[in-house]
Amino acid sequence: MIAASWANSRIVIPLDLVLSQPSDKNEDHRVVFARKRRERMRARLLKATFEVYTGDRGINDPAVIDDVIKAAEVSRATFYKYFTSLEAAAAELGHELADEMVLELDTIQSPITDPLKRASVGIQFFLWRAVDEPNWGAFVARSKHVVSETSAFMRRVTGDIDSGARTGELNFARLDAAVTFNNGALMNGIGAISNGVDRPAEFIEALTNMILIGFGGKREDVIDVQKWGSEFLRKNAPSHYPWWRTHR
Repeated sequence: MIAASWANSRIVIPLDLVLSQPSDKNEDHRVVFARKRRERMRARLLKATFEVYTGDRGINDPAVIDDVIKAAEVSRATFYKYFTSLEAAAAELGHELADEMVLELDTIQSPITDPLKRASVGIQFFLWRAVDEPNWGAFVARSKHVVSETSAFMRRVTGDIDSGARTGELNFARLDAAVTFNNGALMNGIGAISNGVDRPAEFIEALTNMILIGFGGKREDVIDVQKWGSEFLRKNAPSHYPWWRTHR
């Protein structure tokens, strides 16, 4: 996977969609050229989809295909060569973002084994990214595909919450209810931040504590874990993520 900078947000496109190399060294150069041209057009359409969905649109002005083809400066026929509908383009973009979210979190979260600490770091990681990249946050918060059952993000969240319950660190009655609670709070939090909240650091601290308490954590333990996660990110994130602002 590689990252492309789109409207102040990094969107990951599969490597084979952007910089494919011929699998056969003897492959006709015309075939290679045509494939790369298709890859560039697909990336262009996804970029336009992202821009349209994260634009300043009112509730009564939903995105339509005409908006995307205008932003991409292509014909309607060209759009339909790559996607059957605007929803299909948004779905692909949503799944790419879900994959990216997991890959980015793995980079920094993998050494952590304690379930509450993992949750603390993960929650604050995504909320702070929405602060630094509001366009990213706007798309993630609106995209149902990021939290669809088949997305990498959902598989990761479900697995982490289930593991925490099995070790006794997290306490709740139903796994599906816990996952729904987490995703609802997190995605709404990302959306709120993208729209602008006063004192985002306080907002992130409060929301993280509430989510962790909702998972069955004791208040005194949760406060310590939230602070631990915040400090962990402050020390480690700047060297891993270009979007992380060092002034935090």
